[in-house]
Amino acid sequence: MFLLTTGTANVARADDDACIAASENEIPLRKQGKLEAALAQLTVCAARTCPQQISAECARRIRDINAIQPTIVLAAMDSSSNDLSAVTVTVDGLPFATALDGRAVPLDPGTHTLHFESAGMAPIDKTLVIREGEKERRVNIVLASTASATPYVVPEANRVAEAHRMYAEIAWGAGAVGLLVAVFAGIYALEDSAAETATEGLPGGNAVAQSSNTAADVAIGGLVFAAVGGVTGTVIWFTAPKRVKVVASAPSWTLEPMVGSGTSGVVLSGSF
Repeated sequence: MFLLTTGTANVARADDDACIAASENEIPLRKQGKLEAALAQLTVCAARTCPQQISAECARRIRDINAIQPTIVLAAMDSSSNDLSAVTVTVDGLPFATALDGRAVPLDPGTHTLHFESAGMAPIDKTLVIREGEKERRVNIVLASTASATPYVVPEANRVAEAHRMYAEIAWGAGAVGLLVAVFAGIYALEDSAAETATEGLPGGNAVAQSSNTAADVAIGGLVFAAVGGVTGTVIWFTAPKRVKVVASAPSWTLEPMVGSGTSGVVLSGSF
């Protein structure tokens, strides 16, 4: 009888120590904002097997944490506004939900990154700042189908077309330079021609004539260059491949209500 009583007392003491430890472990967890972990500890020390004083205190703390524990309601739709339930969600890289059933779920306060995935849909990330006491915050996500959300890639035909147009513009630019050279050289040749007539038979007349001839040759060369550039640019432009019309990707966006002290509204965010 004596040995049985001692053994029972030792078991009871071990249970008491576990209750006390759980009660003490909850305090730093709550200060760190880890309310879910804190509730897990309080569930241990609030059990009826714990001393009544500890159990009552832990039960009171559970009520306090439940009052400030934030909850969120996750919802997802496709681009046709059909509800999606087969959506997996991770929070900060850790599993959070394997399906969306419309129920509010607790989430510790702080900044969190939610990652949504569904078969045949492009995944999307959403960053939330969760506040203490925030209840049933609704997070609505629109997931675009993988086909419509394919990143934009410039078709090869469009690349070739753009290259042809660039070469055509370069040729036209070169032709324009040749034309300017021809114009200025022509003006210079006309002025020298007039001077040549005035100085014919006089000393230095040959030099003026030579200068006039040189300017005329430059003008002719400029015209030829301008003609070649213009024709080449035109040929390249009109023989370029036709551009392929590309349909823009469907946007991914989120719509969620915003409720605060004395204010309310809707927040729209996403990628377009």
